[in-house]
Amino acid sequence: MRVTATAVLLASMSSYIGIQKPSIRVSVIVPIFNPGDGFRDLIASLDRQSLRPDQFEILLCDDGSDEATKRRLDRVAQDRPHVRVLNLPHSGWPGTPRNEGVAAAQGTYVQFVDQDDYLFDTALQALCDYADANGSDVVVGKEVGIGRDLPSRIFRRDIPDAVLGEHPLLEMLTPHKLFRTEFLRAHGIRFPAGRVRLEDHLYVMQAYFAASKISILASVPCYAWVKHPGSASASRIDPETYYPHLENVLDVVE
Repeated sequence: MRVTATAVLLASMSSYIGIQKPSIRVSVIVPIFNPGDGFRDLIASLDRQSLRPDQFEILLCDDGSDEATKRRLDRVAQDRPHVRVLNLPHSGWPGTPRNEGVAAAQGTYVQFVDQDDYLFDTALQALCDYADANGSDVVVGKEVGIGRDLPSRIFRRDIPDAVLGEHPLLEMLTPHKLFRTEFLRAHGIRFPAGRVRLEDHLYVMQAYFAASKISILASVPCYAWVKHPGSASASRIDPETYYPHLENVLDVVE
């Protein structure tokens, strides 16, 4: 078969384009169970990200929601090639869906987001750039309370190399952070299975102690932590169920 110069050029261009295909910088992991209206705000915020859609993926980790929610998630994914829905058996708690998200993630980093919160428009790009620049295993991006008060000392300034005991890392033990994916896998850092209170605190403390570098990005608002009426974080906690799990967190510290 005769090969023309044009064919050779096209093949070369195709190979070059293939090599230059952008990698997925971050996987956004969202545990899902029958979300309310706040889910629309989350998806809208992800649609507005300054990071290009071919540079991040969204993993909607559905914890056995009802059929109406399954159809809703399918509609979200239908017109967004970077969205994947993971249909999982019902576990009753966000830990297992988050673990499944990390296992399926293709991004260099993972960012955990709850179904009724949202990200600021430049969050993913700022977090990835900051992690790349500093070689971070964990980046604590600035959280902004919507309808709730949050600790402020941790977000007074950027700290590229934060140290436990020296910097106020323990003020924010929520899982709403950026983690290097291979770091989590290499150290076997997982959320406990089942209904475990403070499972996010356990996870973050394990990550803090295993990390070579933890960074605080305070100069860019990243995560909007929204207080919704009737949510688990808005309800009163029974001390008898809370403190045994707090003891588990302190065991990690010890």
